[in-house]
Amino acid sequence: MIALLALGLVGMDNSTREVTFTDASLAVPGELLFWEAQDWDRDGQIDLLLVSVAPSGRRELHVHPVQGQTIEAKPSHSMEFLGDVTAFGLAELRPTEPGREVLLLSPTGAWSYSLNKPGYRGNITQLVKFEGVFDLPLAERIGWWEYIGPGPNGIDQFLVPSLAGMLRAQKARSAWDLSATPGANPPKRIGTGSLPSTPRSATGGLRVALEVEGGKLRHPFIGEASQGFSTMARDSISLEAPAWVDFDGDGDRDLLYLTKSELVIYQSDGNGAPQEPIRREPLPDYLPAPDTKGVNLRLLDINRDGRLDFLVQIHKSSKSTFSNGSTRLLILLQSKTRMLPAKPNQTLSFAATNLSAEIANINGDEHLDLVVQQFELPELTAMVTGLEFTLTHMFYAGTGRGFEPQPTLRQASKYDEEEVQDLIVNRAFRMDLSGDGLADMVEIDLQGRIAIRRLIKKSGFFSGTTWSLEKVPWKRFDTVGSIQDLDVRDLNGDGQGDVVSLNDTGLTILLSSKGGGQ
Repeated sequence: MIALLALGLVGMDNSTREVTFTDASLAVPGELLFWEAQDWDRDGQIDLLLVSVAPSGRRELHVHPVQGQTIEAKPSHSMEFLGDVTAFGLAELRPTEPGREVLLLSPTGAWSYSLNKPGYRGNITQLVKFEGVFDLPLAERIGWWEYIGPGPNGIDQFLVPSLAGMLRAQKARSAWDLSATPGANPPKRIGTGSLPSTPRSATGGLRVALEVEGGKLRHPFIGEASQGFSTMARDSISLEAPAWVDFDGDGDRDLLYLTKSELVIYQSDGNGAPQEPIRREPLPDYLPAPDTKGVNLRLLDINRDGRLDFLVQIHKSSKSTFSNGSTRLLILLQSKTRMLPAKPNQTLSFAATNLSAEIANINGDEHLDLVVQQFELPELTAMVTGLEFTLTHMFYAGTGRGFEPQPTLRQASKYDEEEVQDLIVNRAFRMDLSGDGLADMVEIDLQGRIAIRRLIKKSGFFSGTTWSLEKVPWKRFDTVGSIQDLDVRDLNGDGQGDVVSLNDTGLTILLSSKGGGQ
C-alpha cells in the first residue's frame, strides 16, 4: 500500500495572508520509475500517475487524484502491465466511457485498456497490428508515449514506429486504419554493433529517442539532447521521427521534420497532414546543422501569439581544460510566412562552462521571461590564489517581441574549493510559491533538503527598481527529496507552484496554498 504523510508547514509572505505547505508525499513499495500529472478522467482535477516496479517484479500503474491540499494514499485506479508492453500513454479511444483509456504499445501492435474496469478479461482491445521498432522492455522498465493527439469524431489518433516507417493510427468509421506518415522515410541501417542496455532517464523509464536525420534527441529536435543513450529502436535501425505539434495555433497537430539542410512542414487540416509539405525552409547560415555537438533547439510560444517559436542554444567548449566556453542563445520568432527568419530576432552571448536557459513567467506580467543559470570556471591567472567558481542567476524580462537586452536580475555567487558542495544543488526558478505574484527559486541539495528563496522587488524614488534573490531562504522543510529530480508545477489548480521530487521509493510532494489550510 502507498502511505500518505500529512503535515502542515506554514510560512508568511509579504502580505497579511499566510502560505500553507502540506506534505502530501507518497511512498511506494518497490521502486518508483516515473510519474506523470494528467487529468485522465476529465473531471478538471489533476491526477498523479505513478509507475513502479513492485517487490514481486511486476510493473504497475497507480492513479492518485489531487484534491485541494490532499492526495489520497489509496490509489483510485490501478493496473498491472503485461510483460511485452514497451510503452503506454493516455488517449480518448472509447468516447462512450468516462475518462481516457490507457494506450498500450508492444512489438506487435497497439491496444486499448480501460482503467474503469478491473483486470484484462473483457477489457483489452487490439486497435492495430504492426511490426514495431521496439526493443523488448527490460524487466523493470517501461516508456511514456507522447505521440498521441486529437483526431476526427472525438477519438484520438496516434503515431507508432514500425519497420514500415512512422505510421499513423486513426479510427475510420468502425475500424482502425494504419497509414504512412507523410514525409517519413523508411527505417535505415546505421551500424552493426549492438545497443547497450537502455538506461533510465532522470525521471525513470525509457527515453523515447527515435533518431531524426540530424541527431538523436529525446523528443525529435525538441528538448534536451540524449546523445550516448540507446533508443527504443531495434539494434542498428534508425527511424526518422517528426515533431508532432500544433505549430501555427489552429488546434491541429502538424508534422515538422528537421534535416541537415532544411525544416520541412506538413500542415494538418484536422484529418491529418497532406502528402506534400506546405513549405520547406532552408537552414539559415547562422544555424549549425542539427547534429552539431552542443546545438539544442526547442519549440516554444515565446511571444504568446499562439504560434511556436524556436529557442536555440549553441555551445562551444573551450580547448583549454580550465577555461570557459561560449554559449549563444538565439530567439527565432515565427512569422506568418516562415519559422526560420533571415536573421535571429535576438542573440544573447555568454562565457560559461555550463549554461541552462528556460522560458517562464518570472515577474508576473503578461509576457514570458528568459531564465538563465550561468556557471563559470576561474580564469587561469586567478588560480594562483585558489580556485573560485561563479554561479550567476539571471532573468531577462519579456517584451512580447523577445526579451530585454540586459538582465532584469543578475545575481552572482562565488564559491571556493571548500564550498564546492554548496554548488551542487538542483534548482527550479519558474513559478510563484510564496503568493506575491513573483517566481521563487526552489532548491534541493545533496542531502535532499528543500528550500525556497523568494525573488524580491524593491522600488525607490531615487534608486529605481532593483531585483534580488534572498540569500537566506524564506522557507526550509524537514521533508527531504532527491537532488536528482526536481519539478515545480501547479498540481492542485490554485495558481501557485507545488514542489515534486522523485526518488527510488516514492514521491516527495509539497502542496502550497495561499490562505486557509493547516
